[in-house]
Order: sequence, then C-alpha cells, then structure tokens
Amino acid sequence: MQIGILYICTGKYHIFWKSFYESAEKYFLTNHEKIYYVFTDAKEIDYESEANIVKIYQKKAAWPYSTMFRFKYFIESKELYKNSDYLFFCNANLLFIDYVGDEILPNEEDLVALLQPGYWNKSRNEFPYESNPESLAYIPADKGKYYFMGSLNGGKTFAFLKMCEVLDHNINEDLKK
Repeated sequence: MQIGILYICTGKYHIFWKSFYESAEKYFLTNHEKIYYVFTDAKEIDYESEANIVKIYQKKAAWPYSTMFRFKYFIESKELYKNSDYLFFCNANLLFIDYVGDEILPNEEDLVALLQPGYWNKSRNEFPYESNPESLAYIPADKGKYYFMGSLNGGKTFAFLKMCEVLDHNINEDLKK
C-alpha cells in the first residue's frame, strides 16, 4: 500500500522539512511505502535526492492564502498521486513523536480528521466556527459538534481529492463575495 504525504514548505517554512521528514520516516505508517509530495519554493531541501521525495515548485503566497490555496495546489498535481492509496496533508511544523500505525487509516469512512487539542473537552460555543452566514464555511450556532485541526488530515486518495475540490470551490466562491 502506498501512502502519499502532501507537505507545503514555502518561504521560511522550509526549515521544518528535515525534522518533519525524519519524524515521519521513523513514526508514521512505518509498514507502508510513503511518497512525500513537497510543495516548496526552496532551491534545495534535505533528502530531495531520495526516491520517495517528489519536489514540486510552489511560489509562496501571502497569509492567509498560503494555507487557503493548498487545496488548489493539491488538485493541480493530482496526476502525481494516482498510485497512492491514501493521501495525508501534514502541516509544515508538525512532528511525529510516537508511532502512528494503521489505526489512522479510515475503515468505514473515506476521510480522517483529528480533533483540535486546544478545543478538546470545550463547549460548542467556544469553537471558533465561521459565524458569517454569507460564508460557505458558516456553522449555525445550533450546529457543530466537533472542532477539527487542519494540520493533519487525509484519507482514501479519491475521497481526499474530492474534499479538496469542494473546499477549493467554496473558498473561491467566498473570495468572490
């Protein structure tokens, strides 16, 4: 089984790559083949000559577009992932500090998301959901049960890319407003 890991390190964020890669190799889904798709504007990154690294040039975008447009970047390169059974996005400053095995792979569902630890065990009214009803990301005050982190998510490749398409579409619609 092949696991694709999507990683963006543009601008100064390339400094996190080496530690991330080493931690993922040591702890993340170690029983599977992993391919790292590294979106970067850095001229060189550590380990770029390894067979499991695919370096993709990505120009740095200003905040918050650097994170909002990640779905667009992933869709634009989707042909690269056609042999990956699963795709996972990992934030640039994420480190694995212990083993993450097959328990993270979706079984009945197609996607995996992790709860945001800063909002663990908090009441729904403390979640920073989008409150503007004009936004496609809007969550009404009487809805929403969980608050998910954006720094690690993934799933079956087809489902992850479908999610990226929906989110990219919604972001673009909101930007038009």
